[in-house]
Amino acid sequence: MSLSSPPDLGPLAINLNQPGTYLHWSFIDISVANLIVIAVMIIIFGLALLIRFPHSAALPAEADTGTEDPAAIAAAASPGDAGMWTARARTTAARLLPPKKLLPDRQPAYVASWIYVFGVASLAAFGIVIASGFALALGGSDWWHTNVVGHFFNSLHLWSTELFMAFMVIHLWGKFWMAAWRGRRAMTWITGMVAFMASVVTAFTGYLSQQNFDSQWIATNGKDAFNSVGIGAIWNAMNFGQMFMWHIVLLPLALVALIGAHVLLVRVRGVSHPLPAKPARGRAARKAAAAADAGPWRGPNRRYDILKEGTIATVVVGALVLIMSAVLSSPNVPPVTMQTWGKVAPVDLVYTAATELNGTAGAASYGPPYNNQTGGVQQVGPVNWQKLAGITQPVNAPKDFVLNPLSTLAKTTPALATVLSTYNAASPAVGDRVRQRDGAGRQAGAVQQREPEPPAGRAGARADVLRAHHGEEWLTRHRSAGAAAVLRHRLHQAAAVHRRRRLLRRPGHQVPPHRRPVGRHE
Repeated sequence: MSLSSPPDLGPLAINLNQPGTYLHWSFIDISVANLIVIAVMIIIFGLALLIRFPHSAALPAEADTGTEDPAAIAAAASPGDAGMWTARARTTAARLLPPKKLLPDRQPAYVASWIYVFGVASLAAFGIVIASGFALALGGSDWWHTNVVGHFFNSLHLWSTELFMAFMVIHLWGKFWMAAWRGRRAMTWITGMVAFMASVVTAFTGYLSQQNFDSQWIATNGKDAFNSVGIGAIWNAMNFGQMFMWHIVLLPLALVALIGAHVLLVRVRGVSHPLPAKPARGRAARKAAAAADAGPWRGPNRRYDILKEGTIATVVVGALVLIMSAVLSSPNVPPVTMQTWGKVAPVDLVYTAATELNGTAGAASYGPPYNNQTGGVQQVGPVNWQKLAGITQPVNAPKDFVLNPLSTLAKTTPALATVLSTYNAASPAVGDRVRQRDGAGRQAGAVQQREPEPPAGRAGARADVLRAHHGEEWLTRHRSAGAAAVLRHRLHQAAAVHRRRRLLRRPGHQVPPHRRPVGRHE
């Protein structure tokens, strides 16, 4: 099925389905849009440090009365029940997270800074991500391709994710420069970092689940990276079902658990204390500083309404997401299909089928995990993990990509069934001659013009297949056309991408297919 974006995205929507502008430096390629986003994040981080935060007057530190917390008293086990698992869990929870610590109304005075707001803003954006994801799941994986309302919810999901990632990065910047792992808060820092990395993987699987051109582009390039380190069979970026289930089930559950653990650890351990003006010198001084960092805050406090701050953050972030979704919408370039390939570059489609048959195409010569060839084998470090992984997804390019699909069509096309029988019945010697001839033509870089040949074995069978499917006039007209270096090997799960032959290009490139260079910059 060919998917396309809705015809009307709203009067304010800006079309983002345009080719991007990229800057090249050495081996680094980065889009201008990404550079702008990074610059804006740095500016926001600087302003958060400089702009004064509106807050109430400082309050003195709360005195330690030495009385036991009422919550701990209420959770205490009955006489004789202290050894029970339930009683132990209840008393431990009451000791670590009493209500006043879980929902505090006082915070250290130094928390009154804009830099501390981005943690709450990240949680607000994450809530919108989950809610919009639920809506998309209710509509189905292709709802947003065919319905304006679905496309709007996809835009909400996209921009809430963008804000979530941006706020989280700024939050991590602040905590890094504060050395927030001090004072027995290492697990707080670790859960935050792991949550950030899990968010990156979740966003990656989200891109792979779009079922459009972007997902095809990202999947085919990501596949090479995963294959090179030997995990392509376990984590198959081109398997839509696997990536979709990871995105909507496994990774969100892990992310919710990590973020929940991070928030609870913040409430248990508290916010890290400010760094001293001068670093501690000597072993005794460092021990004393570490003990002070791990202990409760003894300085001035301020009133802190955590629910009010969370509500304001949700409203502000929600308004930003709505505005960005209405104005920017979300890009949705339709996917490349066999039908569009045949219409845009029919000669390239036939040429690719021929090279799949003779074993010289990228997929046929890729290497592990598909076959024993070496065309796409890459090595990371001293050990070649791609070869060590072995053949875990065996691919027979002629059968899987040409003969089996044609055999399905042959059930309703008698002429095609006849020539397929002729091809399959040809001797291996004839097939070897055909492969040698077609391989020489491929090395020349184009499909060479040949005089019409009478059907003979597999060579004639190939011509008969094309003639039965397209007609004699079509076959004659396209024999001498140049081979297009576009769309090749991108439409099936095991399609290969050579390291130096990027054969799929973004829409909007105006160079004729037969004149497009093939190299690093593609």
